[in-house]
Amino acid sequence: MSNVTITPTTLFPQSTSLSIVNAGTSGDIREIGTLNNGSESWLYDVSDNGLVAIGTSYDGSVNNAMRTFRWTAEGGAQSIGTLPGYTHVNSVAISGDGNTLVGEVHNDSHVQDQAYRWTQSTGLVGLGYLTGYTRSYAADVNQNGQIIVGSGSGGNQSSDSQAFRWTEQTGMVGLGFLNNGKNSDAYGISNDGRVIIGNADNGSTGKALLFVGLKLRV
Repeated sequence: MSNVTITPTTLFPQSTSLSIVNAGTSGDIREIGTLNNGSESWLYDVSDNGLVAIGTSYDGSVNNAMRTFRWTAEGGAQSIGTLPGYTHVNSVAISGDGNTLVGEVHNDSHVQDQAYRWTQSTGLVGLGYLTGYTRSYAADVNQNGQIIVGSGSGGNQSSDSQAFRWTEQTGMVGLGFLNNGKNSDAYGISNDGRVIIGNADNGSTGKALLFVGLKLRV
């Protein structure tokens, strides 16, 4: 993880990340800025205690490629880098304890987008793909960062997408489909990792789903 220069823009002429501190009381709004004079930045998620945030910024030091950053008040924004062969890094979610970041890396072609997991000890690690699929996207992570959910797509599959659950022990495991459906996507996970929410079609219409104990419930 490398330190980067955060440059505030003036009066928000373009998109720039904001943090709202002590919301609901007196509160104040702080501008996070961008990475190395990049053009725009966004914040997407925050830890349970509000001390660590995850965001994405165009990074001026790498031709405005997108980079995920981890932000704290003490350390500012720090880029988590990228994986070999990939240009852009998007942030999606942070674990409740603030130690694990998830998102996806991609190139402009979006041919082999890949979900990732980042921790201080491991750095940025690609999660791979479901068997037969060529793209993967992380959507959420549980409180302690041990379980990640998302979706796989692409490849020569009869389905357009399939929800997955990832752990270090099992790797990426597909969660299946509803009835005769061909699509399923996971969007969120409970703190304890036991309940996953998402959406799937049943061959004709979309349905909201709960994956409870890895079983589908409408």
